[in-house]
Amino acid sequence: MRDAPTLEAGEAQAASLIGSFGETYPAAVKSFADDLEASLAHLKLPVRHRINIRTTNLLERSFVEERRRTKVIPPLMDEKSAMKLVFATLIRVSERWSRVSISELERKRLELLRRELGIDPPPDQQRRKSRAQGQEGVA
Repeated sequence: MRDAPTLEAGEAQAASLIGSFGETYPAAVKSFADDLEASLAHLKLPVRHRINIRTTNLLERSFVEERRRTKVIPPLMDEKSAMKLVFATLIRVSERWSRVSISELERKRLELLRRELGIDPPPDQQRRKSRAQGQEGVA
């Protein structure tokens, strides 16, 4: 299911698994079904982005790297030095993401997903809001 080509295919595979093992392993299947939406959420994103999103390996590697550095570097003297270490990790992660290219089709899919999730308002609401702000500046 994790590697399904589409969200619909992932949902179909999940339904098959639930049907096959629901009676034999009811508690496990209930737990699986409870978290199914979150488990398949990465399938809503463009295919090229899924590998960076579907696992926490990037985050886990960052934690391992910071633990390694704190063993080599003398104990952190204060909060400021700890924050520097955390921000260095965030900068490295950001640089990795900046190398991920986005096609125009993927950009449109992401815009639709942001609207679906309520992160961005629909385009007509954005236009009304910008017109209203423009009129306030004139008054």
